[in-house]
Amino acid sequence: MSISVKCSDCGKALKAPDALAGKKAKCPDCGATVPIPKPTVDAEEVYDEPAESYEDESDSPADDSDERKPCPMCGEMIASAAAKCRYCGEVFDGRVSKGGRRRKGGAAEYAGFWMRFAAMFIDGILMQVVLFPTSLVINLVFAGNAAGPQPGGQPDPKILIALVLNMVISVVVQWLYFALQESSAKQATVGKRALSIRVTDLKGNRLSFGHATGRHFGKIISGMICGIGYFMAGFTEKKQALHDSMAGTLVVRD
Repeated sequence: MSISVKCSDCGKALKAPDALAGKKAKCPDCGATVPIPKPTVDAEEVYDEPAESYEDESDSPADDSDERKPCPMCGEMIASAAAKCRYCGEVFDGRVSKGGRRRKGGAAEYAGFWMRFAAMFIDGILMQVVLFPTSLVINLVFAGNAAGPQPGGQPDPKILIALVLNMVISVVVQWLYFALQESSAKQATVGKRALSIRVTDLKGNRLSFGHATGRHFGKIISGMICGIGYFMAGFTEKKQALHDSMAGTLVVRD
């Protein structure tokens, strides 16, 4: 025989064994503490929904069990023991619940335009350090042996080959640099790590490589309109640049 009861926090219908009658137990769906009533004659007929079992919390302090806390991502008040936010769906692992800077009310603190600009400047210097030697070698091998202008004023094909190689290598290196690092456990490039900021999806989770790739190439559109897509990070609500809005990403402070 079991006791049927409904979680007041998430509305989940559950059943608890008779041994928990008169005690408090934890809802396995949202983590909220629910008091278990003593069984009555028609207790089993109250709810017909599929039920799950409770976790006994009889040894937990009663004073702390009913406290509320703000969700660290959306700021809504939820049960202090909840493992998942019922509003935004955020799952509370150690990284989200313990780390990261928060605004008043518990919402994530977003990185502003100048902080992101400084991180991009650092990454830009690093990219030049990596790409300059490669470009120099290519230019020496191809353009260095190029002849003067061809008949009709066309440049030597070797110069065109050098230009194309430099462009392709630059695109590939920058793509892998940003996509691999922003989808890594650090969720940030060297520049972002130096400024203690990282890239997440809208729920604060780590990006996949494909998601980070889409965000990176979205920067092309941000730059095409006179850089306005980048400046959007200075005045949008969540400090999102245009490529962040398109990719569904955020840049937050640790």
